[in-house]
Amino acid sequence: MLPWEAIATRSFVNYARPVIIVDGAHLKIRYLGTNLIAVAMDANNGILPLAYGIGSSGCCIVNLTIISDRAPAIAAGIPNVFPEVFHALCARHLLGNLKSVSKRVKSYEWHYWKMCKAYRKSDFDQHYGILARRIPDSARTLTTVGLNKWSRHHAERVRYAYLTSNSAESMNALSVHARKLPITMLLEFFRASVQQWFWEHRNTADGLTTPVTPYAERKLGKRNRKSISWTVKPISQVKFEVLDMKKGGKVNLQDKTCTCKQWQFSGIPRGHVIAVTRYFVLRNVTTHVQKYIHTETYKSAYMEDINPLDHISEWIDPGHLQTVLPPLVTK
Repeated sequence: MLPWEAIATRSFVNYARPVIIVDGAHLKIRYLGTNLIAVAMDANNGILPLAYGIGSSGCCIVNLTIISDRAPAIAAGIPNVFPEVFHALCARHLLGNLKSVSKRVKSYEWHYWKMCKAYRKSDFDQHYGILARRIPDSARTLTTVGLNKWSRHHAERVRYAYLTSNSAESMNALSVHARKLPITMLLEFFRASVQQWFWEHRNTADGLTTPVTPYAERKLGKRNRKSISWTVKPISQVKFEVLDMKKGGKVNLQDKTCTCKQWQFSGIPRGHVIAVTRYFVLRNVTTHVQKYIHTETYKSAYMEDINPLDHISEWIDPGHLQTVLPPLVTK
């Protein structure tokens, strides 16, 4: 593990939600290979780079979710290296697989995404039923793949708002030109990029004065406006029924749960919780936001420095290193 990767790992373990997104991209140098990347998401919903690596094929704690596409090497590697981790699939790649088999899937894409994003079982069943009636082969494929692999409601562990591997692919897009460089120069490009990344995010975090990050503030503001007319009916000191002109929800402040599942699945209070908070007038809704999305958590994630290497003439030779020869190139 490189020094900057150790720093990023500490930031992830201590200050980020337990979700890692992985992806691989082909190198464009003489000896080819695959550039592997793993990222997490910080408190402001920004990308937190965790690790880069070079391998011959794509591959990438308990209570951890790893999201990736359906690459065979990733599917085989994750259970071998992390047997206790929940491996979820990128919903966008899975949709692409379905489209490649049946052109009719495009007409029901909206129902597919509704299934992926559903918090309640009843919402999932409604859209799955439509897909099963109209495109039974695709519905069977989704079931065979495993509902827990792509459906937020069925997931074995919380995957928050992250249903795709887009974040890792964004980082790979950043290195599209650098992947033409020799490996040592490519790794230095990544190190320098993360150095700037930590510096910029640290400055942004230091300028914040709100208890939660701007990402959470925007979410709370939107949900507050949406729930302004909802009705709250107390059940006990900690339990409340909220009527929202749809399916409603029962909030338990002590257990930090709501029957709509959105609070515990996202980490940010949804409309039902906000309505209960407004019912008490003086209670601050930000106290119900998970610690992973607080401003102090955001600041802490980027508090360490990513340092550059010294000049090669000042490197210390331990005396036992071996020269790595280039690979044998054959057709």
